[in-house]
Formats: sequence, C-alpha cells, structure tokens
Amino acid sequence: MTTYYIDPDLAVDGDGSAATPFNTYAGHAFTANNSYLQKAGTTFTAPSGTSIILGGDNITLGKYGSGADPVYNQNGEAYAIVVNAGDGCVVEDFTIVSSGTDTACIAVSTAATNATVRRCSVSVGNSIGIYVTGAGVTGVTISDNDITINAGGKVGIHFVTGAGGVVSGNTIRNLAADKTSAFQTGIRLESWTGAIVKENIIGTSSTDSFSMGIRSDGNSNVITENAVTGCYANGIWLVGVTGNIVSGNTIRDVWDGTVYPAASASLGGIYLNKGSANTSNIICRNTVIDCYRGISDLTSAAGGGNKIYGNIIYHALLNGIDCQTGSGTQTLIANNTVVHSPTPAFNAGHGIVQQLGGAATDVRIVNNVVTCDVLAS
Repeated sequence: MTTYYIDPDLAVDGDGSAATPFNTYAGHAFTANNSYLQKAGTTFTAPSGTSIILGGDNITLGKYGSGADPVYNQNGEAYAIVVNAGDGCVVEDFTIVSSGTDTACIAVSTAATNATVRRCSVSVGNSIGIYVTGAGVTGVTISDNDITINAGGKVGIHFVTGAGGVVSGNTIRNLAADKTSAFQTGIRLESWTGAIVKENIIGTSSTDSFSMGIRSDGNSNVITENAVTGCYANGIWLVGVTGNIVSGNTIRDVWDGTVYPAASASLGGIYLNKGSANTSNIICRNTVIDCYRGISDLTSAAGGGNKIYGNIIYHALLNGIDCQTGSGTQTLIANNTVVHSPTPAFNAGHGIVQQLGGAATDVRIVNNVVTCDVLAS
C-alpha cells in the first residue's frame, strides 16, 4: 500500500511523495490499495473534462495535515468524484463545491461494493449531492456528511436501483427555499431495497422548505431516528412500497403556515401515497409536531395491511391520523396519541379519520387517545 500526496498550491508537479507531492489529480492513475491525500486547507479546481475516478479495491481519497478540509471545486464537470467499481473504497474529509451545472457532486455507481463516503461537506448547485446508483452497487455507507442544497439543487442523497447500505448521521439543509421543485428532497430511496436510514438531520429550521424530507419508493427499507424539519409537502413519504419500517422519527413544521399546494390531502408528517399500493408497512413510535396532517394512510384499494401504532401527533392543522386504505389486508391503528392545539385556527379537523368514501373497508382502530392542550392562563 502506497500513500500519495497532493498539494495544489505547488507550482511544479512532483512524484506524489510527502517530500514532493503532486500538484494535480489530472494525469495520475488511482490504483488499488493506495491512498491519495490532498493537503488540508488547499483548493483544487478541476480542469475541463476531469473527474476523480476510483475503480479499484480499497482506494482511499482524503486529506493530510491539520486544518480545514481540502476543497475540490467541481468547475462545471458532471461529477467531482466517482467510485464506479471495486470493493471498500473510501472518500472522506473533503469539501465539494458545485458550480451549478453538474449531475452530482459525489457518485457511487455501476459495480462498487462496500464503498464509504463520510465526513464530507457538499454544496449542491444544480442536482444531487451524493448519488448512489447501479444494480451491482451494494453495502454503501454514507455517513456524517454535511450537505447544503442551493438554488437549483434537488436532492441531498439519492439512492437509485440497488440494495442494502446505511445512510446515517448526515445533516442536510435546503437554502434554495423557492418551492418550485418537487425534487427538493433530503434523502430519496428510488427502487432501492433494504437500506437503513437513521439518525439524519434534514432541515435545521422551519424555513428550510424541503419538498420532502425522506422519500422511499423501494421495499424493505428502515427509516429510523431521523429529525425532519421544515418541509412544505411531506416529512416522510412512502410511494407504492412494501415492508418499510418508519420508526422513532421526529417530524415538525410540515407546512409553512401560509403557502402549501392546493392538493392539501398530500400534506403530512408521514404520508403513504394516495393511489399507490402501500402494503404491510410499519409506522410506529414517531413524533409529529405542527404539521398540516399528522399521519395519512391514503393507500389505494390494492394496498393495505399497514400498522400505525404508538405514534404521538401534536397540533395537526387538519387530522391527526387519516385512513383511506386498501381492503386486501386489515390495517391497524392502535395506541396512538393525538393532541389538538387549543387554538381554533390550528384545530380544524379530527383526531382519527377513517374516510368512509374511500377504500377503507377493513380497518381496526383501537386504544388510541385524542385530547387537547389546556389553554394557557
């Protein structure tokens, strides 16, 4: 194993040793079992047509020295860093600056296995912060990154067509705040199965204005212990999925108080998509605060069998829990607590609603508590 050093501030390209580092990534191969470390506090601006491509086993891309993380300026390239093959590659301790014309800042793709992206700061100017895609991609860990979505950005972390992996400890904020894109999403699992999404912070204030905090379009994902704040559509959104577990999350401020889409049925702290066959999902022990709706299970007639239990919903503007679910398998709504606001303007709906005009024909509602805050004297 060899460690190569990169110092972009040097005038002359060296041999990559500690004594005479490279001054560029361009023209140097990234080979298996080696580390490539950029000097702390330096900035590398990618030349036209240049991305860092890691395609072997156990390659590490990181920093050396003390001080601020090194900066990689994407400079209009589609990707800054791509892990597209190999096993056990690591990208860590980098700041990636997007120019606004990119596809993604960091990508894990094609046939990469057990790759890790950690402790990176990513500024998204056009599309996606960290993009994981490929039927052969498995075992990816995306952890402890700080991601900012700027004007034009769409998704903080986007998994597409793969399996397994962990997304944990990341902080994602949206500074675009323009409410023009349905894709301004913290984390999306698109056709991805078996991922664990845990302990992430999505939105750091009620004005972060994500469209969606976490969206799952894949089966058997676990979404747990996340904090979602400041969405104007849905905190956590399940779309036509089976066997997801949504547990122990805290979701708040899923509406901005004045502006939200006309299709207000779509607004929820946790929303099982209307018209989609969501089946046998578990929604449990979540806390939902100050949202338009608390938990909405508006699954199509082909779905059903979801279990909604042990949740606490504070101050839903409309209904604490909505149910218009399929009739194939019994849906359970049990042991939830719905606390209405004492302010009439924030208490226009009901605690728990089974929408009789919909498809809800086999729903068991048991041992729930619906109450109201006491007015302050």
